[in-house]
Amino acid sequence: MLTLNLLPPQEKEFLRLEKMSRSAIFVGRLFLFLVCIFAVLLAVTWLYLSVQVQAMNGLVSAGEGGSSSLAARELGAKITDANQKIKLLSDLQNSRVPVVDVLKNLAMAVSPEIRFDSIQFDIKKKKVVLTGHASTREQLVAFQGKLEGCPLFSEIKSPVSNFIKSEDIDFNFSFSINQ
Repeated sequence: MLTLNLLPPQEKEFLRLEKMSRSAIFVGRLFLFLVCIFAVLLAVTWLYLSVQVQAMNGLVSAGEGGSSSLAARELGAKITDANQKIKLLSDLQNSRVPVVDVLKNLAMAVSPEIRFDSIQFDIKKKKVVLTGHASTREQLVAFQGKLEGCPLFSEIKSPVSNFIKSEDIDFNFSFSINQ
């Protein structure tokens, strides 16, 4: 079959523009329809998520007053208490007086003719008071020199009464401990 188009060129142009405008309207309506569907899906998703958030907030507020939260608070209190005890032990360890070092240095400084009667430690002030007996003044002076030469001891105080007698001397020294 043969088709003849007997329309003038202006009518042909009008028909072509009419066809294009109908196509544009169709595409516009399709786009508007898809945007509406997307908006509906977005609204449904937002509604679902807001319900979920409210439910989770309810669970969290119920959990704060529940037994698991109480157990967590008790555990936190125990941990805090343990940390305080560990800190106290650490402070005691750091502030301890090295008694063994003091006794070792005193043993190295003493001669056989010198006898110790008492050794008193003041842990807070890190001071030592040493009393004893020396056979002669020379041995006591040598012992005091060894104490002064020891880097662990400082501020060595010896009363004059230690050196009045030349023999059979009861002495006392007080000194600080360096760390």
